[in-house]
Amino acid sequence: MGAGGAFFDYDNDDNLDLFLVNSGPIHGTAANTSDKSALYRNNGDGTFTNVTEQSHLDTLNGYNHGVVAADYDNDNDLYITSLGSNHLYQNNGDGTFTDIT
Repeated sequence: MGAGGAFFDYDNDDNLDLFLVNSGPIHGTAANTSDKSALYRNNGDGTFTNVTEQSHLDTLNGYNHGVVAADYDNDNDLYITSLGSNHLYQNNGDGTFTDIT
């Protein structure tokens, strides 16, 4: 099943970065541990760097369905929908996010 993606400028460098939500296993199927959501920083030269671990978004697991770059306090937050629960990650302004769900 497809997932979702959102372009947003999480590091305020005027380059649109990309967060991709990868779906986890469907109930009753084997898990693939490589299927995780990921944040890619736009390098400004047509390439992207995976910064998922550094941004503290590497703990997001589960069967995720979509993502929205919402900005409730003017710092490029992430709202992620998943089966069973939703998550709101606050942008800390230093390249990291905190789950404030």
